[in-house]
Amino acid sequence: QLSSHLRKIPFPQPMILDFWSSRLPPFGIDLDEIEGSQPKSPLPDMEDEVRLLYKTHVYFMKQKFQPDERDSEDEEKEEEQVEAIGFYSSIFNSRSDHMIMVEDHSSIENEPRVVLKFPLTYEESMKLLFERESVAANELPLPREDAEKLLSSLWSCHLLETVKT
Repeated sequence: QLSSHLRKIPFPQPMILDFWSSRLPPFGIDLDEIEGSQPKSPLPDMEDEVRLLYKTHVYFMKQKFQPDERDSEDEEKEEEQVEAIGFYSSIFNSRSDHMIMVEDHSSIENEPRVVLKFPLTYEESMKLLFERESVAANELPLPREDAEKLLSSLWSCHLLETVKT
């Protein structure tokens, strides 16, 4: 009974972000090899079937973000936060720096290195990518342009591969 009750308790956001910022990357990932490189599979298009990579090393959640662009006139006002979907991954976390304490805390990254922000309308498509082994790109419940943005964003971060064309 207790375990079913605990599953309903939401984790505090700072705890989740801390976990993803310090989680080890998947075993076998060579950070030097993938950082700044192009993914091995071709860029997916709407006729392709795609697969989300490293599902146990990626996470998404609704959260509030500061707007990207600041208007100098509005700086005095309290900024409104925008709700969006944050997409996090541990694949770019450093294995060699894992759990190492640094005296200069300003140099420690408190945020996961891969943070993508998507509109809330992308949520169902993201769930579909997590739930299925692979998904036909044209089955994503998004307008074509939005689906292409989602796919290219995940692909460029080495989180998505084309499995069938």
